[in-house]
Formats: sequence, structure tokens, C-alpha cells
Amino acid sequence: MRIYSIDFKNYRKSVDKCTLSINKQTLIVGKNNTSKTSVVEIMTKFLTNTSSFKISDFNYKIIKKSFVNDLYDKYKSGEKELLFKFPFIEMNISLEIDKEDNLASIKDLLYEFDNNEKIIIKCIYSLDKIEKIFSEFELYNEKFEDGKDKIDFYEFFLRNFYNYYSKKFYSTKPESDYLNEIELNYIYGLFNIFTISAQREVDDTSDNEKMTLSNAIWKFYQEKKKKSTGDLNSDDLFREAIEDIKEKLDDTYAKYFSDLINVLNEEIVNDDKNKKLNIVSDFDIENLLKKNSKVKYFFEDIALSESSNGLGYSNLLYIYIQIESFKFDIKSKNAVFNIVFLEEPESHLHPQMQSVFLYKINKMFQDSDICSIISTHSSYILQSSDINNINYFLNGENGLIIKSLRDFIEKEEYSGLKNIIDKYFILNTCDLFFADKVIFLEGMAERIMLPYFFAKYDLENKEKLSSQHITIFEVGGRHAYIFQDLVNFLEIKSLTITDLDSVVGTHNKSCPCDLSIKDLKTTNPTIKNWFGYKDKKLFITEIKDKYLTITSREKISDIENSFITFQLPINEETKWGRTLEEQFLIENDEWIIEHIGKLDSLSDAIPKIKKDYSGNDVNLTIATLTKEQLCQYCYEIIQEIEKSSFSLDIISLDGWEVPKYIMEGLQWLAK
Repeated sequence: MRIYSIDFKNYRKSVDKCTLSINKQTLIVGKNNTSKTSVVEIMTKFLTNTSSFKISDFNYKIIKKSFVNDLYDKYKSGEKELLFKFPFIEMNISLEIDKEDNLASIKDLLYEFDNNEKIIIKCIYSLDKIEKIFSEFELYNEKFEDGKDKIDFYEFFLRNFYNYYSKKFYSTKPESDYLNEIELNYIYGLFNIFTISAQREVDDTSDNEKMTLSNAIWKFYQEKKKKSTGDLNSDDLFREAIEDIKEKLDDTYAKYFSDLINVLNEEIVNDDKNKKLNIVSDFDIENLLKKNSKVKYFFEDIALSESSNGLGYSNLLYIYIQIESFKFDIKSKNAVFNIVFLEEPESHLHPQMQSVFLYKINKMFQDSDICSIISTHSSYILQSSDINNINYFLNGENGLIIKSLRDFIEKEEYSGLKNIIDKYFILNTCDLFFADKVIFLEGMAERIMLPYFFAKYDLENKEKLSSQHITIFEVGGRHAYIFQDLVNFLEIKSLTITDLDSVVGTHNKSCPCDLSIKDLKTTNPTIKNWFGYKDKKLFITEIKDKYLTITSREKISDIENSFITFQLPINEETKWGRTLEEQFLIENDEWIIEHIGKLDSLSDAIPKIKKDYSGNDVNLTIATLTKEQLCQYCYEIIQEIEKSSFSLDIISLDGWEVPKYIMEGLQWLAK
């Protein structure tokens, strides 16, 4: 059996139901201040007796002053059924049960013989008795004759709600209204929860009082001693060694303190012949181990303290020691569900160590039933994960929203895309999950030139792109639409910069973007998918007629906020560029002619052109090249250049203009 998902509502930022998909390893990601720790907190508060709910745990929308006071007003007016209108916090744990699972371990959750494949544990923190809170509020105010000392019901609720609220547990099933009540202590025994918080005080200073790793080792010993079932019998493993030390110390004490002991016995302890004073060693094994067990690092014959290690290495060791300690806790509690929450394990770890972290954690858990839930800001950790394990947290207009990537992948239309997305994430950064905005690029030239496009945009506009958290993805025209659907699912504002890629004929032969060519069309799958032409031809004339305006290339709905830009005519031309490089030549023709001697990639390519697209002879020279020729033969010129070299030539000089279609996209994104 396994936990399939956890949903909760009315807790902190979650006024609507938020659902977290759970796997053996679950990752929680998102920008700062998106309540990623809410899952840890609400599970700890419901499923353990170590923490209780506070007034600040209720979502602020359900404890507004006007709403709470209105409940009392309705009570005084005689309205019934108010109990279920009081603020409450709810969490549901969805379990999946296999046929081979031992149902005896969850017997209290079962209330019928059949249909036990899916069970829901419903946890509710709610008001117990409505009459009690209202009557005691009135009794409280009756004590005060002076009206200024009386308080309203809202203030009374804030001060005293915990006296009238309690945790309640039920088992139920999907699409069922029946609630089978469960004892609180049974739930506590069902779950074993362990948290390794982000506030781990590992250090690399020479402060002997901290000794974080040594203290962790000491706690590990305590757990093992307290919860072992026979492999460690109290202090017996250490007793023999300590007895040897004691015997040697006693001999030394007898010799060293012999004069003092004789005087004390003769002069002071002489009233009883059977009484005798002596100085001997007396060890408290636990104090001895606590104060004298230290983590040391050995380099040949030299022993160094734990502070000699770097923060990252100490952090990793600390996490592993804590997890090993938790394993002893599992043996003693015998819980059905063992969950480790690990917050930001990447602290102080360099990128390579972050990349292998999940592998090491998986290795520790591979033979156990431990479920790990890891919150992280590390794109390197995400690269090592399965996309099914990722849950993305974001702040919506109505509070916290959780997006499960498992839900995205399981959609029928993406059933064949998981391998593509998985492989892409391995090869590229996962900064997507930490960005405010995203740009999808066509290729290498755009990647090289985009930072310079940003700089030029910032010089001309108030909204600065450089101050915004924008992630850039080079995905090419073939797969960009897949990731467009993903960012729409994640509700991230996105700009796609792609190429028109004009072609002609039944074999889709590459050709200039010239409307004089009959049946000119695009084969760019991103453009076709964007405008709903996935399985149909999309002709360039149709693009020119329908999609010249910004609004015609923009998608905005409840979960979409995205824009696509590509080469388009500027002044009703019938010929324009089909790629970034071509459009750059057309819009910077005068600048190109002026600087042609400094642009090696163009200088090398232009003399190589002997024929145009139609097969006509061409004779171009650097010395006589005109801007009209540059625009007329831009397609042929770009076919001869190495695109990355062209981009590097351009950014090495100043004075050129950003192509209009890209500037339009940046203006839209910056808002």
C-alpha cells in the first residue's frame, strides 16, 4: 500500500484544495514564499502529538473579523446549522491498496469487505460544540459592567479558539459520503514522521562548543540504545573498555593521592573502624560518551576536528546521520507509513554534489518503505529526479496552488512525450521551476545574441528585463510547443521566439520568404500548433493576413499567458526574412554595408554565392555590395554562413538595431 496524494485546504495560504502527488520520492519546488513548508507543517500538526494548531494556521480569508462576528449575529437571530460554517482546517490522505497488501495493518480504516482499493484518511481540525463557545463568550462579557471592557466575538475567538477545537479523524472512500470515525492514537501509530529542517547548524569554524556532527553522533547512539531490540544491551558494549580504564585510574589515584587519603582517614574519618575514605574513578557512561565522542578526520597520522571540513561535506554527513537515526525509530514504532521531510538539502553543496544527492538518498532508502518528501531550490537536484516526482508550488490569486507534474504527464495528449521531457531536463537546466518568466528560443544564434538584445531593450525602456527573473530555454522549433504546454500548465508567463521557416512544394523544400513563390508555407511545428494547424497546411499569406498584430499572437486565459513572435513584414513587404539572421540583415542593411569589412562571417560567405534560389547567376563582391543586393540575396547569403560565427561578429560591434519582431516580444514580456 502507498500514499498516492495528500490534499489540504484552509491552511495558511491554501483556501482552496491543494493536492500534492506522492511517490516514494517526492520533490517540492517553487519560487520563494510559496508555502513549500505547508505540507510538512500540516502533516506534523495532524499526525503527531508534538505540535498543535495556532490561529495563524487558519487561512486569513476564513477568519476575517466580519465573517467571525457574523457567525455570532446569525446565532442570536436563531439561524441553525452554524457548526459547519465555522473556520476549519482539513487534510485528506489518499491511499492505494494492492491485493497482496496485509489489510490487518490498517484494519481500523476498513468498514466494509469490498472496494478497499482506495481509502481516504480525512483529518479535520474543527469546532466541537457551537453552544459552548457562544455561551462562554456571553458569560465572559457579563463580568464587565462597563461596556468598554467587553470584547466582540471575533476577539474572544482569537484568544480562546483552541479550547473549543479538536482534531478529528475518519476513513472514507472516493465519491462516498460515509465517514468512519478513527481514534486519534491509532492515527498517531499509523504514521511515523521525521523532519530534517533547512536550519541545520553545521559550520566550518573552530568552535568546539558546536561540534554539530559529534552531537548528531551522540543522538544517534541514544536512539540506537533506546530503540534497539537486542543487538545493543544497555551499556554492555562499552562496559569492558570502561572497566579497564577505571582499574588503571584507580591505581593512579591510589598512588597520587595516597598522602592525602591517609591524613583524611586518620584525622577525619576515624570515628568508625568500618568506614574508610578512598578516591576512585566513577563514570557515567552517557556523559562520558557525550563529552568524549568526537568526529575526527584523519590524514595519515594527523587527526583534524570536524570544523576542518567544508560546510557542504558536513551538511551531507549530518543529513545521513539523521536518516540512519530515523531508521532505528522505524524499527521501534512499527508504523505503516514512514515519511522523511527534507528541506533544502542543497545547502552548502556544490553543483556536482547536488546532482548526485538524490542518487545517494535513493540508495539509502532502496530496501526500505521510507517515503521521502524533499523541498529544494536546486535545479541540479531536479535534473536527477523523475519528472513524475515534481510538485510545483505557486501563489495564485486565491492563495496557494500546487501543480503536480505527474498530472501533466498522465494527460492523454502527452502520453508519448514523457521521454522527451525527461531527457531534455537531464541535458538542460530546470530553472523553469524557479523563474517568473520564460523565453523559448529557436537556436544558437538567438542564445548568443539575446543578452545583448536585453541590454539594448533596457536602454530604451522603463521596464528593465535585467531586473526580472527570466529563464531562457533553447528548445528549437520542433519541440517548443511541448514546453509551451508545460509552462501554461505551470502558469508561467512565456515568450516563444522562433523562425518562420518558409518552405515550398510537396517535399517542403527550404526557400526564401517571398510571396511571389506560389503556395509558400511554414513547417515550423511550434507556429502551426500555436494557431491550431497541427495537421493542416499553414500558408505564409494566411500568416501575413491574420497574425501581424500582437494580440493575434497572444494567448491569455485563466491558465495561459503567452506570446509567440517570428519574422514578419514591417511595411507590407512581399519578401522578408525566414530566420533571425536573414531578418537581421534586412533591418540593419545600412549598418551591415558600413561594417562589412569587420564582419568576417559575411565577408567569407558573400563571394561564395554564384546562383540565387531560382538558379540565376549571381556575382557579388564585398567592395561593390549594395543594401538592395544584401536584402535581395539575404536567403542565399545566410545559407553560406556559420550562424554562431555570424552572431559573435555582430555582438562584437555596436550600432545595430534589434529586429522588430524580437523587440515586440521583449516589450510584451517585460510588462
